[in-house]
Amino acid sequence: MGGKIRQYLSSLFSIQNLPSGEWDITPNLEKGSTVLMLRAMSSPTFVQKNPVDSNQINVLRTSKLINETLQSGARLIFTSSDVVYGHDEKNVFTEKNIKNPFGLYASQKAEIEERFSLDPNFFSLRLSLVVGAGCKLERILEDEEKPEIPKGVVRNPVHFNYVIEIIRELLFCQHWDRDLPNRLLNVGGRESIDIFDFAKHVAAQKNMNSPFSTFRSELDIVSRPAVTKIDSTMAENFMNSILSAESKGGS
Repeated sequence: MGGKIRQYLSSLFSIQNLPSGEWDITPNLEKGSTVLMLRAMSSPTFVQKNPVDSNQINVLRTSKLINETLQSGARLIFTSSDVVYGHDEKNVFTEKNIKNPFGLYASQKAEIEERFSLDPNFFSLRLSLVVGAGCKLERILEDEEKPEIPKGVVRNPVHFNYVIEIIRELLFCQHWDRDLPNRLLNVGGRESIDIFDFAKHVAAQKNMNSPFSTFRSELDIVSRPAVTKIDSTMAENFMNSILSAESKGGS
């Protein structure tokens, strides 16, 4: 994801990647910098299976990096997850809902948010399933001859390009406290859909390998909620306000 972000935004911003395995970010920061925190163990099942290693990366090292960034005066955008809301088959979560993290991965994301949520230079994006060329779901459908995807996991798929647009406008936005006082956005698509059904649609549309539905493993069941539906109206309103301002400026 980092490489694609660099590709899309490098014409607008001076972008520096933190080398793989490097966690000391302060020497690389310039005045007025904004750090986009993507680095994480992001597979809920892998995190659940490896609690010590994932805590080292997702909590301890991440906390240190964020703390150093904020202390230097730079801003930071943290990529969180919709799973911090937990499981709910009926309700759709907004940013006002209380977190109820389901699984270790969700708990680690929620812990980082709790530690830094009061800092005016910290911003959290709670992403649903990010899709599009090069993203995990499409790589599975491309690379595996008989891709197996568990049925019964419902999310709000959101295209990678839209996530990029949100990030771009957050980078341009100089006053998070004024324009987005909660410093938190849900980012997902409007439709809640079973990931298997969505994968089947993508495979047919793009001539990829058609997925086979499987039962969720015991590890998967305890690692992530089955149904998490989010409302992204606040993100849409933010983007619409940007488009409106651009339209007025050009008229």
